[in-house]
Amino acid sequence: MEAMSLQSVKAVSVERWGNFSTEAMARGTELVAKGSELMAKGSAKGSELVAKGSELATRGTELCTELLANGTVVCSDAMLNAAGELLTQDMAMYIAEILVKGVLIFFIMLLVRLVTRKRGKQHMHKMEDLELGTVQEECETVESELQLARKRRADLEVDADAQNMAVCQCKQHLEEVLAVYQNLTGQLAVERQRLQALCEERQHARQELEAVKEENKQLRAKVREQREQSSALNQEYQKATADKDAVCAKKTAAEQETVQSTQVLRDLLAGLGKITTDSPSILPGEFKMGDTSSMTSVSESMSVSKSLSSQPGSVGGSATPQLGAKALRLPKGRARGRSTSHRRNPSERPKSIAASPAPTSCGISAFGEAAVWDGVAGNILQAKKVLQEAEDKHGFYSKEAMDAAIELAFHLGPASREAGLLLQRALHGCRTLFGDDDLSTLRAVHKLAVYQDNAGEKEEALSLYRWARDGRLKQLGAAHPFTLDSMYNLASFLWRNGESEEAKKAWMSVRAGCMDCFKRNHKATVESTARLVEVLEARGELEAALKLCQELLESSEEVNGPLGEQTLQATVTLASLRAASGQEDEAEEAHMSAVKRHEEGLGFDHESTQELTHSLIDFYLKRGKVAEAENYLRKTLERCQEICGPDSESVLGYMEHLGMLLDDDSQVAEAETLLRQAVAGRRRTLGDAHEKTLQCISNLAVLLDRQGLAEEALQLYSEVQAGNMKALGREHLTTLGSTLTLGICLADSGRAEEAEALLAPLMDELDKQLSPTHEWVLACVDTLGTIAQQNCDLSSAESMFRRAYEARTALSSDEAREGNNLDAEVANSAYNLAVCLAQQNRNIVAESFYRAAVEAYSKAYGEDDAYTLDAVFNLGICLEGQGQLRAAETYYEQAVEGRKRSFGPQNVETMQAEHALIMCRIAIQSAAAARPFS
Repeated sequence: MEAMSLQSVKAVSVERWGNFSTEAMARGTELVAKGSELMAKGSAKGSELVAKGSELATRGTELCTELLANGTVVCSDAMLNAAGELLTQDMAMYIAEILVKGVLIFFIMLLVRLVTRKRGKQHMHKMEDLELGTVQEECETVESELQLARKRRADLEVDADAQNMAVCQCKQHLEEVLAVYQNLTGQLAVERQRLQALCEERQHARQELEAVKEENKQLRAKVREQREQSSALNQEYQKATADKDAVCAKKTAAEQETVQSTQVLRDLLAGLGKITTDSPSILPGEFKMGDTSSMTSVSESMSVSKSLSSQPGSVGGSATPQLGAKALRLPKGRARGRSTSHRRNPSERPKSIAASPAPTSCGISAFGEAAVWDGVAGNILQAKKVLQEAEDKHGFYSKEAMDAAIELAFHLGPASREAGLLLQRALHGCRTLFGDDDLSTLRAVHKLAVYQDNAGEKEEALSLYRWARDGRLKQLGAAHPFTLDSMYNLASFLWRNGESEEAKKAWMSVRAGCMDCFKRNHKATVESTARLVEVLEARGELEAALKLCQELLESSEEVNGPLGEQTLQATVTLASLRAASGQEDEAEEAHMSAVKRHEEGLGFDHESTQELTHSLIDFYLKRGKVAEAENYLRKTLERCQEICGPDSESVLGYMEHLGMLLDDDSQVAEAETLLRQAVAGRRRTLGDAHEKTLQCISNLAVLLDRQGLAEEALQLYSEVQAGNMKALGREHLTTLGSTLTLGICLADSGRAEEAEALLAPLMDELDKQLSPTHEWVLACVDTLGTIAQQNCDLSSAESMFRRAYEARTALSSDEAREGNNLDAEVANSAYNLAVCLAQQNRNIVAESFYRAAVEAYSKAYGEDDAYTLDAVFNLGICLEGQGQLRAAETYYEQAVEGRKRSFGPQNVETMQAEHALIMCRIAIQSAAAARPFS
């Protein structure tokens, strides 16, 4: 091995230094070539110089000849010859010198070449000797390391045997430990189940205990309240009895005093005495709180401020953004096997935020009136005492007594008949004492207008509102706080009662007056601007409303702060207006800003923040930004989980919404996980029977139903239906919807008898409560028709299908249903009816409905859709049954070509259509062949 190493090293060294010598020789050769080149250049240069010398000599000779000819210089031939010889000698010496230099360079290069070759060989031999010694040392080192490695290998083999034995022992020990662990795991699982059962029992017991405590607390509160009311009533009764006696005595004294008065006072008292007979009676009326937010203002203690935002169907007034709120997934009728994928009925959320705050008044009361209708017994008694003292001190019909009567009416409340009588008395007395245009009279007019408004006497209230407004305009001007109060309440009355044009003018007048009285950045100005924006938006004047809303937002930020309640409402209104105006990018930005402000001002878990976030997600979906909606909802869910906890209402709401979004986006597995988590969270926090829990269960059931898990879906649908019936009653719309969903699912699962038993009585109830064209009614009709068709009751099935078709055809041009796929619904109804008629061998009648189905399916889905081709194929069958073979052939060909394009030539339905086409052509040929014989 050592000899081989030495030989290889020697070979490498020889090759290496051979290369070096070759390079040195090449370098010497190159230098010699360069020397030869320099000698050649020197020779050429010498020849050139000789030529130049000869030329110069010739030129000198010519010059001398010319000089001699001119007689200027006289020289002899000897001189010229001497000069030529001298020049020739110089040139010869220069050439000889160049030749000597070239020869020297050549010999020097040759010497360098020889020296280089010799030194290269010497150096090569030295390097070979050095490398040979190095190689020998390396070989010795390798041999020593090889011996050490062999020794180490022997040691390792011994250690490996010992370790194998230890591993075997460890495996045996591990198997014993695993057996013990499995035994302990089984015992732990049993104990966990027992512990979980105990925890559930404990939680149930706690819930029952809390419910009992809450009922006990409520009962105690009711008893305490009843006792307090009873005590107050007893005191009031005793006081009233005493007051009655005192009033009788004072009345007698007043009558005696009246007899002794002057003639002028007698006339006055005679006029005042007519109050009992001339004043119109006011029947006791219930104070309607349905859409009344407040009965007082700051300057007018009984002014009406009925907020339009509280009316049914409106959330936050017209300022609520309609940014693609998620549509209800209502149950749809089954259309020849079409999936009932729209049975979801999520809880109806307000579109974005709660109703806007009740409007406040503009001014400060000049009469020292309270700010609310309290109706507290102590305040009522105090007000009666003040009225009695005013009557005793100033007289029954004095200005002080009139003011005290108004104050007492205020404390009695708008539902009190006595309050109405007191206000009538105050108005009549003020008119008699001061006239119709006096401020005290106008104040009484305003109070009585509010009372009659809440009592439902709209015409009388409107007349009094106008009286108060016109009188104060005349007495105080348009920029006075009292005038603005009257104008504000008149505008509110007009708006609530549908007088939008006049209400718009009234709100513009109120805002202009507030700008003059309080300037731009005042609460009254901001409030009147907000109401005017509502009116403009409701009237469809979006451009003016948008411009005014931007001013409203700026003013509200200065007055209420960037996170004030009215500022938040203004951000929502701005988003709504931008969306309604078609400014989708700006609307999205405004909506995002509104959500962020709500999060900062109200918190992530506030109901308004949640609803606005849901609305933003729906707006993303409406614009087709599914990925953005999903990402935003995921981030919001993560933040809420960190801040509010996993079982908070906001987290569960976002989790449910994300599950529904993923379900729509075909991410079924994750959607199912999220909805199951949401259902579990709702059960823990709200209980099984809560409305939100049932709605979440319904959404999960729809997802499972779509996946074909009918049994579990039916269990959940049944739970929802039972829960709604128990909580809301059999006739509630929510109960009817869940019953319809359950019946459709039963029918789809092949349990037709149970479905019919559930849907037949439901049909009667839906007809009572909903219109004949309502989608729930039509879904129930479709399902009952399908069940009757399966039971071979074709007459009943035809009746149901015909009813559905006629209703949907009537709806096809209805703008209220814009956005729904009415063409597909009409097509389904026409197809179902055509099939039912064809089953009765009424092909002539069925043909028109098949054609209607083909036309509607083509419009809804396209000509190559499976449903369109199915209708085309069945139309061919119908025509063939009538003997119209050529027409049937045309539709068969259309079905074959369409199914080839959509499903391929090997598809079963394609082959079925081809077979029908072949048989139809055979029938045509047979008919043609038989024709001559006939």
